[in-house]
Amino acid sequence: MKKFLYIVLALFSINTVFSQISDPLTPSIPKKPKEAGMFIGLGGNHQLGTSYVDCEDCKFENGNRFGYTFGLNMEDFVNENSIKYGFALMYENISVKASYREREAFEYEKNRFVGVNFRNTSEINTSALAIQPYLKFIGFELMFIKISPSISYIISSNLIHKKEILDESILLPNGEQVKILFPETNSNKIILEDNDYREVNSLQFGLATNIGFDFKVDNNYYLSPQFYYYYPFSKYSDYGDNFKISNWRVLIELRVKI
Repeated sequence: MKKFLYIVLALFSINTVFSQISDPLTPSIPKKPKEAGMFIGLGGNHQLGTSYVDCEDCKFENGNRFGYTFGLNMEDFVNENSIKYGFALMYENISVKASYREREAFEYEKNRFVGVNFRNTSEINTSALAIQPYLKFIGFELMFIKISPSISYIISSNLIHKKEILDESILLPNGEQVKILFPETNSNKIILEDNDYREVNSLQFGLATNIGFDFKVDNNYYLSPQFYYYYPFSKYSDYGDNFKISNWRVLIELRVKI
């Protein structure tokens, strides 16, 4: 992977050098217009570190979930054909879901306990607004890499902690078959917590990278498929152990000259 990145950056550097070589016999080229666009992306969110819930021994790791992003952007050339600068404003869904199994004693009758298998699930539903100023390095007028410091603000964050009984019934030592249900819900599922996540750091900082291609649709429009990856520098919340959320997206962007 490192070798691939070195090769790509070397190609971009070579292209930049040649694009900046002047020719006194060639008339100057008018400055290219700015471009404005919109984009949408689908992909995955991934939990880094450990998140907590309102349960002393309940800790969740390696959460994942489907996520999406959409937004607007504008960009202009720093120099002709090789480097652009711009900024993007986006809305992101960065929710994660994590679970684990455990076996613990369950009181099926007063003062009567039996070992039962459970699954604990944590669903953290989050949306955020982000702004990303970026530099866009173009190679051979087609391939590009964008590097973007990211500042985002979490506008909603909800935690749902669920517990599920995995055993439909238990065979007691006396041969009796007992159906196991939560008395509060008369079912095998119960919601233990449903509220705002604690100690969320609303202001988030990170770094985003895009690798993609610019295809000219006609003289005024560009279509740009790209791969996007975001790595957070900020903790999502102090209610956890180095708890952060990263994400990746497959984006499609449509831009127009303005």
